[in-house]
Amino acid sequence: MTLWPKFLLASISLLHSLVFSLPSEPALQPGPEAVPQHQDLSSPWPTALGNETLLINGTTSPNSGAIIHCDGTKYRAGLSVASCLDAVEQIPRDARAQKFGLNRKGAVIDVPIPTRFISRDGLCTIDIVLKDTSSLDHATYREVALAATGLLTDCVIGKRVGGIAMDIGQSHNLGLIMTSYQPNVRCRTGHAPPVSNCKNLIETMMTSKEVKTFGPRSDPRSFIKIPKGFLDSQSLRSTSQTLSKSNMQAKRLADQVCLATIRTLGGIDVSSFYEIWEAIVAVNGMCIRFGDIGTAWYRGA
Repeated sequence: MTLWPKFLLASISLLHSLVFSLPSEPALQPGPEAVPQHQDLSSPWPTALGNETLLINGTTSPNSGAIIHCDGTKYRAGLSVASCLDAVEQIPRDARAQKFGLNRKGAVIDVPIPTRFISRDGLCTIDIVLKDTSSLDHATYREVALAATGLLTDCVIGKRVGGIAMDIGQSHNLGLIMTSYQPNVRCRTGHAPPVSNCKNLIETMMTSKEVKTFGPRSDPRSFIKIPKGFLDSQSLRSTSQTLSKSNMQAKRLADQVCLATIRTLGGIDVSSFYEIWEAIVAVNGMCIRFGDIGTAWYRGA
């Protein structure tokens, strides 16, 4: 007997313009900034700037050694101080050394890259990133938090723009990006799973930025067939192992498994697993951690 969870983390809808006319799906009001969702931040390091230029144009974050560079063009302007302060407060202050690395098969790491911290209103995000030439580095979350505080102080409070903190970690391969985000998330009352279980799901998801065609199973043009679900496999394994011992206990565990579902209300659309990962992070940070379930809308082209 297979036990499926009774709740939904996120119904991530890939929508085109036809759906806006549906009365059953009221349009969500965007945040104060209408930010393009597809701005390329895949190579966040400002490669045109050498170290000397960075030291002139940037500042050094106190106590972290990170070099701060503010840029309203690349990392967006008009960021909310309150939102970014809330995002900074989501970062742990652990002083233990952690292994930050790309989430590759077989890799033994403590913190997968990408990792994102998001404000409760979804309008500010902080991403931990690696240099394009690197796949691993060691650092403490305390260093990360100090660098994020530097970004908040120098860029958001000082200039109301986003920015990047560089040269974090033992080998100086880690960076932080603070920028704005348009979540288009709607939270609602429901049976929410534990935040930690949804974190497990997020940390094991594919995050490729390669654009794929998503669509109904009946459409031969669909490369990724939807509806498509993502499960928190760690909790699901615990449920399966407990099932033979106690059916009652297994049912309780099944209620805690984190599930995200991609749906479409139109035909085919294009997106990437990275964009889907972003949406699930937003629902987890804006809804699940407050005991609600939620939906992220307007994904895809």
